[in-house]
Amino acid sequence: MFGKFLEKLITKIGRNKSVKRLFLSASGENLLAQNNAYFQNGFNRELAISTLNKTLNKIYGKNYSEDLGMWSEHLILFAAIKNQAPDLSRILEIGTFDGQTSRILSDLFPNSEITTIDLPLQSVKHKNIYKYAQRDNYMENFRSENLSKCSNVTFVEKTSLALINHTGSYDLIWIDGAHGYPIVAIDIANSIRMCNPNGFILCDDVYKFTRSNDSEYMSTATYETLLEFQHSGFIEFQLILKRINKIYSFNKKYVGIIKKVFN
Repeated sequence: MFGKFLEKLITKIGRNKSVKRLFLSASGENLLAQNNAYFQNGFNRELAISTLNKTLNKIYGKNYSEDLGMWSEHLILFAAIKNQAPDLSRILEIGTFDGQTSRILSDLFPNSEITTIDLPLQSVKHKNIYKYAQRDNYMENFRSENLSKCSNVTFVEKTSLALINHTGSYDLIWIDGAHGYPIVAIDIANSIRMCNPNGFILCDDVYKFTRSNDSEYMSTATYETLLEFQHSGFIEFQLILKRINKIYSFNKKYVGIIKKVFN
């Protein structure tokens, strides 16, 4: 619980304009490294931001900022993938939350069949997940509003563990469910199995180190699982910073870019 509190505190501090200015000049190094990481994956980050801003302005009337809510580099990566492979057939999102990412994916890939899954609302309440977003039914109402705008998105209420029996395959999979053991390890294994050749798998909130591990939020489980699959020759992966402002370096986390290896 302390880890989650610390994460919220650092994020809040990072959004303070005065504090942010102190760190802005020191963030150029991160920006250079981030742009290079995109380039290594065949992406153009600046072009991706331009593509993303068209979608964000259309939906929410705002340009991208890593200081707005849950927005982070994963959205820029989606736009980069759109620029490289605009005609993806099938997309899977594990972890719907409030439906913002689903809606953004829907606009970026209007011709794709998108499935997003999350636990039934009663299970969410029973397990106290997303507790901070449940006041006044915020999450439920905002999710309904976002998903109602997506003609190509199917929302399924079920545990991601049910994907063990799923026979479908996908061109893009976004893993953003529980971040700890055992769930995230199973989600990654299922995603590798379901990913099409030359498909994309992205993982949210990858921690190389945390002072405390929990089953839902802050955990090194994703990183450890990716390392094991890479050592075994099933995947190659790269980590990019989730947010590039230096203020977030106090609680550094990454987005994982995973490529399936075919022997």
